[in-house]
Amino acid sequence: MWFAEQAIAQELEPRKYANTPTDVNVIGLGYAWSNGNVLLDPALSIEDLDADLHLIFANYLYSFGLFGKNAKFRALLPATTGRWEGTVNGIQGSRRDQGIGDAWVSLEWNFAGAPALERKGMSTYRPQWVFGTSVLVSIPVGSYDKDELLNLGTNRWSLRTELAAARTFGRWTIEGVAGVRVFTDNDKLLGDNTLKQDPFYTLKGAVIYSFKQPGMWLAAAYGWGVGGQTAVNGISRQTEQRNIRLGTTFAFPFSRRHGGAITYVTGLAKGAGSDYDTLAFSYHYAWGKGMAQADR
Repeated sequence: MWFAEQAIAQELEPRKYANTPTDVNVIGLGYAWSNGNVLLDPALSIEDLDADLHLIFANYLYSFGLFGKNAKFRALLPATTGRWEGTVNGIQGSRRDQGIGDAWVSLEWNFAGAPALERKGMSTYRPQWVFGTSVLVSIPVGSYDKDELLNLGTNRWSLRTELAAARTFGRWTIEGVAGVRVFTDNDKLLGDNTLKQDPFYTLKGAVIYSFKQPGMWLAAAYGWGVGGQTAVNGISRQTEQRNIRLGTTFAFPFSRRHGGAITYVTGLAKGAGSDYDTLAFSYHYAWGKGMAQADR
């Protein structure tokens, strides 16, 4: 479900590869509102699509050591309610729906420059170069009706891999990420039609400023993507995507265990794809052995 990722800025996620204390759990809750040409599979022949979507999501993170380096496991499940209006084959139509979207899980590993440290050890850690990689799997558990053109789920799996590099200069950090996403087939597109999609390639960058207060930072991010051309029943369609993503995130702590973030993302489509604006708010709570060690 593309909207789930856009709404939480999953395509633009500054500090995703930042080093974090090990043995720490984080649970988060969030809300996102998105308006524009969103939740549109490029295989679908919809013109002038306008959507107004509201999403609530829950996510979980666990930070741990892997071969002596920092690693994170993440999971997310969204629920969405929304309205869509558009034109299909010259006929104006609309739809309202609500339900669960596709879930995803990911594993991130900073294989250089980010040693696995307990919370106390992080006080003396000074990042310079950090290199990381990740694998994200989208799980098709979302609501899907094969007789409907627009759905909250995608009825197919996808896998995204990334390679990242970050360099910190004092309070400033510059990040760069290259990724590719591949898809399984959806064999229930408007009945029993089969949708195939080519890989989608992305390049992302971010500039982050970390304030003196731990856990408070401000980021500006940019993303570019190309690819993802589709075919239905073996017939190729002119649906190659050429998208630009721009976003900003402000993260702030309420206390050492509680924090929040505000994110704004806009999308611009130069080929098939989505033009949209998203505003998201999230809250998180941290606990675990790593937190308890710092309390002593």
